[in-house]
Amino acid sequence: MSYGTNVTYRYDGSFNGLMTAVYKAISSKKMPENIISEEDSQTILFHEEVVVSDEEISSKMQKYIREKISFDALDNIRRCYFSNAKEKEMLILKYILLGKKYGRKVDTMLSVDTVITMFKVVKRFSNEANFYREFLRFTENEGVLSSVIEPENFVLPYIVYHYEQRIGNLDFLIYDKTHKVALIHKDKHSDIVFIDDFSLPEADDKERFYRELWKGYYNIIGIKERYNEKLRMNLMPKKYWKHMTEFEDMFGNNKENKKCLMG
Repeated sequence: MSYGTNVTYRYDGSFNGLMTAVYKAISSKKMPENIISEEDSQTILFHEEVVVSDEEISSKMQKYIREKISFDALDNIRRCYFSNAKEKEMLILKYILLGKKYGRKVDTMLSVDTVITMFKVVKRFSNEANFYREFLRFTENEGVLSSVIEPENFVLPYIVYHYEQRIGNLDFLIYDKTHKVALIHKDKHSDIVFIDDFSLPEADDKERFYRELWKGYYNIIGIKERYNEKLRMNLMPKKYWKHMTEFEDMFGNNKENKKCLMG
């Protein structure tokens, strides 16, 4: 593949659009200077080429990755795409090119910068997704469970299945304040939609009662002699505290706290 083509691909921001851009780069055998989404406002120093998303091409590209590299490689690519990593599109392209050359062995090439960076991005994304599967606080109002999260990465697609299985018999909403999207589960069907803003409903008496029960339990099981603030912040970083019921007295913002639901 030739380099220095002085062209930047701009795609629509979708995964299909990115796969289309990757396919264009590989089929043309020319490495673009960059691949950016339509929302990216960075100044373009080189010629810009708009890539039109093609679902059929995207499907072929994904099939190629699964068969010629591995299922794990495609999963890594998806997680990287949903991450907040800088220049993730070019990282994905370089990773696929390595996979095209070396096949399944690519993920054993732990001395190659592209592979190292990909693994780091995937690990950060996966750790955050796992956190939101394990620790989430819901507020119940009129039979609907609601929660607010502020993830660094776009983790909603990776936690939806967990909560469908755990509480799918109830209607629930998880609002991603960072990306201004919401996972809405209603009548056993889930959708991810854009919502500019969302505020949790005021807690009713029943909700406040359960919050106090949880906080009481949380305080009682604590052992004063074994209290370790540094360890607690390591296991539960402070950036998550304002959305957790057990810390609401610390922040004094009842609207941001939820009834406990351990994932």
